[in-house]
Amino acid sequence: MSPYHRNALFALIAALLLRFHVVALAVEPPRQERLRLPAQLDAASLQKHLDTIDQPGIASALKLGYFGGRASTQGLPVAEGFALLKATLEKEPVASKRWFYLQNVRGWAAFRCKDISPDEGFAAYGELFDQAGKAKAAGTVYAPQSALDDWVAAVKGKLGYLRGEDGARLRDDERTAGVLLKAWTAYASLLTQTNGRWNGREPDWKGAIDRAGATEEFTAAVEKTLTDTTVPKTFYLLSGAISVMRNDKPDRALELFTQAKPLLPKDKAEKIIARVAEDFFDSWVALLNEQKKTIQAIIVARERLATLGSGHAKLLKLQLESKDEAGAAATLGVLGQSDAPEAEVVGAAQVLNNLWEKDRRNEKLASQSQALLQGFLEAARQRSAPVEIEARYRLGWLLIEHKKTYEARAALDISRLRFDEASFDSSTQFFLKTIRALQAQIATQP
Repeated sequence: MSPYHRNALFALIAALLLRFHVVALAVEPPRQERLRLPAQLDAASLQKHLDTIDQPGIASALKLGYFGGRASTQGLPVAEGFALLKATLEKEPVASKRWFYLQNVRGWAAFRCKDISPDEGFAAYGELFDQAGKAKAAGTVYAPQSALDDWVAAVKGKLGYLRGEDGARLRDDERTAGVLLKAWTAYASLLTQTNGRWNGREPDWKGAIDRAGATEEFTAAVEKTLTDTTVPKTFYLLSGAISVMRNDKPDRALELFTQAKPLLPKDKAEKIIARVAEDFFDSWVALLNEQKKTIQAIIVARERLATLGSGHAKLLKLQLESKDEAGAAATLGVLGQSDAPEAEVVGAAQVLNNLWEKDRRNEKLASQSQALLQGFLEAARQRSAPVEIEARYRLGWLLIEHKKTYEARAALDISRLRFDEASFDSSTQFFLKTIRALQAQIATQP
């Protein structure tokens, strides 16, 4: 390699390392180990932590420990500690690195400690979000990202039962809508500063919007974000926008679903995160159903099946409700195979049973459920105890409803199963209890 090319290579490596270093300083991922506060926290100890609050783990320790709303830390009263925090904050330049961390803790404490007014929380988060555009320049985007997640979670949860001096829920306070709007604007700014990277948990915009609603001003701000080419259109940003648009602008929300689908988040192994994708597809299908777009809903349900390998029961329900007999027969054919996912088989039987119970004249549904469950229980395949118990319950119930007592006894027979009942979740325990009740019900019948 010539000296020229060698120097060029070293320069490129140095530039990349510098870029990584700058991003790392701005994002500051928190350490895995949690800092523990002293058992007896006094004013001097707290002040030391406040003065170094931008060091890894200190803000989290103060939030979860001293200002966590629990009486686990004895010593300095929380009201006095909060006064120290405010005094430290007043000395700190606005939008400095420590200022962001101090405001983060101030907002957290105000909605969790009874000795602190919620007014402090509204003020802290509002002031912090107003300055979020300066976070990267201050050397931190992690602190405002953390604060934003805390605030959105509070709107979804705590503000629903915390009450102001007038007795009204804080979620209904007009300040909640105002700070939530600032939070969205800050969210877009932070994404822009980090090129779409979000450190830690994403804000639950859907949960907050479902409970607090979206004002016209908020909806307009979301639309402005969507048309701003400088803001990275991440999956979670689009998901948040969908939550805002779905009630008043359903067609716009459906457009956003289409844009978000290729961006479904993946884990470290580059596999789509199933829980997130399931919620996404289910919400998409639900909106299409609300808009009476049945064909499109079935198409999306098939996309879910192709993407995740699950969702047969949900697809079957759509097909049956839309009178797509050919599609339903094909889905049942897949579920009738010996390698069909066991949970999907039982889920499909539940769909068939529920629809038959609504229209008991449609004996085809009952016959399909019976055939599906009997085939599942008779097949030479592995069956987990919880799923077999549910399958036997659903088949036994159906047979009893059709006055087929002899067949029902055989279906409800669990004497050959080996299981630890104490290890079952509440649903399986319910099925097991119901099986025993049904067995007692038909014990004396011919």
